[in-house]
Amino acid sequence: MKYKSTLVIVVSVMMMSCFGSKDFIVESDYSYSGDFKKYKTFSFINQQRFDLDSLIPEEVIMNTISNRLSILGYKKSDQKPNLLIAFRMYYSDFDFTGWNQPDFEQWLEEKGYVKEEFDEIKYRLKEGTLIILLVDRKSHKTVWQGYNSGLIDINTMENERFIRGSVRLIFDKYRVLAEGYLKES
Repeated sequence: MKYKSTLVIVVSVMMMSCFGSKDFIVESDYSYSGDFKKYKTFSFINQQRFDLDSLIPEEVIMNTISNRLSILGYKKSDQKPNLLIAFRMYYSDFDFTGWNQPDFEQWLEEKGYVKEEFDEIKYRLKEGTLIILLVDRKSHKTVWQGYNSGLIDINTMENERFIRGSVRLIFDKYRVLAEGYLKES
């Protein structure tokens, strides 16, 4: 037990040191056209993989996403799912445009709120960036994207716990319950 407490403290200190770094970014953006209160089901998109993608523990990422979405009431379905999920790991630094938007949960509560223009935020994302996209199957539009930068490197790719934690950090930004989940009968 003492060992676990020490490990938790060491990992917490390591993560806190990352939070102070400008290289560490965990963020998300959403589309105002997303019908988030109607989504119930999801599935994964079959994606083209590149040589370095063989390093990604794809199954760990998919299982972690599935587990997080099931906690929110979503069901995995290969029959006309509401959301299609794609993810990608980037191994080099790159420029990325995010959006300065109202808080996601606040926006969801203000039903009917529409903003036609977004303020751009330019990021320089570092190697080891994981981006996860949620795509509305009917409209074929990305309705939410979450990303972290600078968390994963080649040395941590084999550490399943670290990868699961990275995916969870991204999904901490997506707290939308599936339609009908937790409603009283």
